[in-house]
Amino acid sequence: MKRVFCFVCAVLCCALSAFADEPALRILNAMEQTLSDMGTYRVAFEIVAGDYCTEGEYVVAGNDFYVRADDTEVYAEAGIRREISRSKREIAVDNIDASARDIISNPSPGFASLSADFDSATVTDASGRQRIVFTPKSGSPSGESVTVEMAGNGKLPETIIYTTSAGEVVVRMKEIAPAKSGLPRFDAKRYDGYEVVDFR
Repeated sequence: MKRVFCFVCAVLCCALSAFADEPALRILNAMEQTLSDMGTYRVAFEIVAGDYCTEGEYVVAGNDFYVRADDTEVYAEAGIRREISRSKREIAVDNIDASARDIISNPSPGFASLSADFDSATVTDASGRQRIVFTPKSGSPSGESVTVEMAGNGKLPETIIYTTSAGEVVVRMKEIAPAKSGLPRFDAKRYDGYEVVDFR
């Protein structure tokens, strides 16, 4: 399972590269404000990629975050990322990749970071629900795109669809709310006996 989850994260990372228009920027900034007003917040999500489906969560507090899916946990604190594989009993340590734009690999920048990398178009369906479609700039050989479907209140995302040459990855936001228990922090005692691999 961890291998599939890591592949999904790799697909997401490849999906991001092109500049956003003003309407999309306004919507994304409004989302960021809503999330900021929550302080530390938690997102329960579902990822679907072909036959693969898994559920997980991430918690964000400023630049720090925690992600859990399958048997994998990620603690990102003070610029350091620790990825724990329970099945391998392994802790991979590396610097946080600040350039990562997908919401699972690095959720701390939030959704407004997409505005730096894509052309965009805002679409409103018959029910009034908005959708932002991010596509590569004109002339780009890349065929990737990202679609952000907004919830009915227009303040938070409901679904993010990453479309790449490797396939489509759908991330559904099942719940977004303040994190009542705060941000989970890395505690080495919980992983006593795990092998530590440091890539820094």
